[in-house]
Amino acid sequence: MKVRRAVTIIKFAHLAMIPPTIACAQEGSSGGSGLRSFLDYYGLNLLGDTLAGVFAPIAFFVIVATLILQRQTVADIKEQNRLSRDSAAANYKLAIHDKRLAVYLRLKECAVALSISGSIERESYDKIFAAAEDAKFVFGEDVTGYVTNLREKAWELVRFGFRRQRLDARQNNGLLSEAEAAQLEETIQGLHAVEDWFYENLTDARLDETFGPSLKLPSEIS
Repeated sequence: MKVRRAVTIIKFAHLAMIPPTIACAQEGSSGGSGLRSFLDYYGLNLLGDTLAGVFAPIAFFVIVATLILQRQTVADIKEQNRLSRDSAAANYKLAIHDKRLAVYLRLKECAVALSISGSIERESYDKIFAAAEDAKFVFGEDVTGYVTNLREKAWELVRFGFRRQRLDARQNNGLLSEAEAAQLEETIQGLHAVEDWFYENLTDARLDETFGPSLKLPSEIS
């Protein structure tokens, strides 16, 4: 069967390459076209097998080329996904850095105000409380603990301040008892102790020491 198919391919190719004049001469002598003679002699089934044998390599190369293109397309998609992930990670790192920097600068302003006025003013209270809220989820334990201590000390100042205002009002009206006088003295000492704590812990040097490692830009930003 293989030998017959090979012979058929050769004969079909030979007929296809016959010049028109020769083909016409053969047609006149045989009483029909060369292709008709081929079909009459070999039949349609063998012609189909012959054509399949001729076009099979072409179809194979088409399939191979399609697979190569698809593989390249998949590789391009993977590369685009990797670049998207890297870009998202870089944006996330920069966003965290910006939030950390905002907390640091807010507390810097409080340190400057403390050095100028000598006490924690209402605006500084608000900044410390806001900084403590913003620092919860963007810093490690060391920085978060430091900012939390600032907030707690600020609350102590607020409580001492309200208590002193109440006791000062009673003293001004001549209604202050001995127990309340002792309480007023204790309140004033508490205020001074907390203010001294702020003088030591809310400084540029302490802020730089505490926040410095967390404010370094990421070493790798894609």
